[in-house]
Amino acid sequence: MSLVHSGALPITDTRMTRFMITLEQGVELVWHAFEDMQGGEFYVKKIPSMKILDIAKAVAPEAEHEIIGIRPGEKIHKQMIGLEDAPHTYKYDSYIKILPAINN
Repeated sequence: MSLVHSGALPITDTRMTRFMITLEQGVELVWHAFEDMQGGEFYVKKIPSMKILDIAKAVAPEAEHEIIGIRPGEKIHKQMIGLEDAPHTYKYDSYIKILPAINN
């Protein structure tokens, strides 16, 4: 029987975090990008990160947690913008825009 069917939620690592965005925030960013873009830009919504353990507690407060360990290639914390993008990155109130490197 799987952990979920047994009433336990599998948790890879209690320190793990992930970014959270609502459907409305995602749609809002897409519409903004359509109005603003010149072509080739990436738009990244400024959103909070949450601990996976807190998400699990909110989704199923009564469930037990089974720590299963990190899988190959998985990260404790994700990053939205890498160092290689930094020179082409511009911050705005609610989002970040990354211009294509080809534009200098």
